[in-house]
Amino acid sequence: MLIREGLIGDLLWERRGKVGRRLDGMPSWSWAALATQVAYDEAMATEELGVVLEAGCDLVREDDEFGEVRGGAVCLSAVAGSISLRRRSEGDSLLAWCLQSEDDGGWRSCDGEDLVLDDDDNNELLDGKATLTCVKMALRRGVYRTGSDQEIWLVLSAVDEGRRVFRRAGLLRTSVGDVDDLEGQQPEAVVVTIV
Repeated sequence: MLIREGLIGDLLWERRGKVGRRLDGMPSWSWAALATQVAYDEAMATEELGVVLEAGCDLVREDDEFGEVRGGAVCLSAVAGSISLRRRSEGDSLLAWCLQSEDDGGWRSCDGEDLVLDDDDNNELLDGKATLTCVKMALRRGVYRTGSDQEIWLVLSAVDEGRRVFRRAGLLRTSVGDVDDLEGQQPEAVVVTIV
């Protein structure tokens, strides 16, 4: 059983180097799933916006609670949105991203600072155009790098969209209010499971 206290902050890592490979059997939400360096963004204060409903790991040996894992899941309640990805131009390696939908005219370039995908090889996500789910996890106040407040979102790729099961695909930082301008309405939280 995972300790739920502080787990939201623990999910907000980002990769810093090239990924040699994704490790078999590790949950996608764990930094240990990637053979690379990871880091956590530092802020003066973090307000957790997502809620952990359930969390656990499947142990290789049930009698070794700190031993090798072969899977796991985190069930969260959080405000969800969508992010559309596309290549800037034919043959380009990385992408532009749009909060909500292309119809809103909101394509914004990705400079590697505001959107960090977990894998180097994004062809699976970028064949044509991809739309991924994102869930708002935290509000970071006074981020050292920018001095401003930011919303931190986990970017998720569907495993079983009907059952709302996803794998982690990356981390997105937005200015406060970039995504959920709903004309004064409170956005509804959804329940998702990340494996």
